[in-house]
Amino acid sequence: MKIKSLQRIYGILYDCPFSDRLAACPLFCIDELSFKQKVNFIDELSVEEVDRILVNHKQCSWKRENEPSKLVFREYNYL
Repeated sequence: MKIKSLQRIYGILYDCPFSDRLAACPLFCIDELSFKQKVNFIDELSVEEVDRILVNHKQCSWKRENEPSKLVFREYNYL
């Protein structure tokens, strides 16, 4: 597995950049685990499973970053 993929998966393993994972997130089920348990969970995944999680993360992040309520907030944030 590429180093960059490992860095990204361990980063989102620790926490969602939006502070709260959606129920549809493939990592939602591990939020209550200790960090060591999360690492063990990721270590057991195949390369394909890690890739699917990363693709899901990228799509979800884009969608959450660009949702209309956030765009409105940014539009008026300069006041």
